[in-house]
Amino acid sequence: MTTNRTLEDYGAPYEDAEAIENPLVEQSSAKYNRHAEDTAQMSRTTTRANFSFLTITSVATVSAANVAVRSHAGNGSSEKPVVARTALGQYTATFDATYLDGLGESESNVFFWATGAVASPPAIGHVQCTVSSNVISILLTDMTGAAADLTLGTKIIIWAD
Repeated sequence: MTTNRTLEDYGAPYEDAEAIENPLVEQSSAKYNRHAEDTAQMSRTTTRANFSFLTITSVATVSAANVAVRSHAGNGSSEKPVVARTALGQYTATFDATYLDGLGESESNVFFWATGAVASPPAIGHVQCTVSSNVISILLTDMTGAAADLTLGTKIIIWAD
């Protein structure tokens, strides 16, 4: 669900051609239209991916065991981004460019924005993110604004849309 959708994308609005005789097996157009509109609204407002990772102190890829994800694409190992430390306090998180949705249709992982937070007390720092398509660049800084690795194993949480 990476594209903002409208009611019309779901074929709605519908009108009942006949009265609903058995609501246990038939759905009224009013109920379908409400469902389609609610779904369309969610396509415009939900966060596409939330993920976390534990910091490392060398230029390397963060172990997949130390990355967790919840996203439109799914929550499993194959949906995790590849997170790599590229320099002092700098990481990239690369998602697959596309994924198959529940209907088997290809969806794009193109992010518009991302933000983050340090989630391991007592570590204190800032998280800044920039996005380019399916790649999120992450900068960790200390309280002075200088790039910092923080403490080894510090949990960083990212929200991206």
